[in-house]
Amino acid sequence: MSSNREMKPLTSAHTSRAVQASRAWRIVLGCYLVPITILTHWPRFGIGGAGAVDKFVHFVAFGSLAWIAMHAAPRGRALFAWIAAAAWVYLDEVTQALEILGRTFSLADMIAGWVGVAFAGAIYWTRTFRAPRGSRATLDDVMYVGIAAWLRAALVTVIAIAVVGGAMFAARVQAGEVAQFPTAVYPIGFAMLVGLILATALGETRATRITGLTPRKRHWPISIGAVPVLAGVLFVSYLLFVRVFFGDPIPDDARVDHEGFLVLREGFLLVAVVLAFEIVRHWAIWCGREPTEPGHPERELEAAPDR
Repeated sequence: MSSNREMKPLTSAHTSRAVQASRAWRIVLGCYLVPITILTHWPRFGIGGAGAVDKFVHFVAFGSLAWIAMHAAPRGRALFAWIAAAAWVYLDEVTQALEILGRTFSLADMIAGWVGVAFAGAIYWTRTFRAPRGSRATLDDVMYVGIAAWLRAALVTVIAIAVVGGAMFAARVQAGEVAQFPTAVYPIGFAMLVGLILATALGETRATRITGLTPRKRHWPISIGAVPVLAGVLFVSYLLFVRVFFGDPIPDDARVDHEGFLVLREGFLLVAVVLAFEIVRHWAIWCGREPTEPGHPERELEAAPDR
């Protein structure tokens, strides 16, 4: 017998909660677009020493944009929101080349942004596919409805920044770097990424408990070892891409961009592990399905009574 609980029909309460959650995401999207657009177009804006973390910033900033946009989109329109986020990366970078802004177009920056958008989309859809039919929307609605849910997520993120970011900053200072804001830029950004991932995971766990949804049966002993393997494949592919993209030896005018992609490695690996975990969890759930569950259409046909 399957361990799933049947999804109950949507009620007016479900619908109201979905509307509230969607509205909250749209407010977040609007609040997010304004500062990110200003910061990427501010004339000659820069932070001392930020060249090394520039690609990481684009990766996280536009990956977050895609994640927010997909949740803010109406049901069934996540793909269009994802495409819009990818197009926004291009438009954002192209418009930076306006002479009045004193900035330049950077293919490397745009690629870093697209990588973030690609990862956000991959994780979003993998989480959607592995969830019991109809439950992903229910979980998201519970996770993001009400100010309390957003405050909890913000608190987890702030704690991560304080703990993880503080530890990374202290380690850098201990290694001999100057204790200034530029030294803290990457630790803060990386810790924020850790916090966002942790807040999402804790929010989903809480929503699962509240809704009473029983996770599908998994064959973890068979598949858990695939997580580091898949993450390793993604990471090696990234390193090969950087090597091919810049060539060998590295051109003098591309050294800063190359350094930026090397700094991005840690953030890329962290998100690659999350994506690998979601893919393997989806696979484990698929392996644990009963013959008549979705995912085995040929067995469903065999099990269906003659009409």
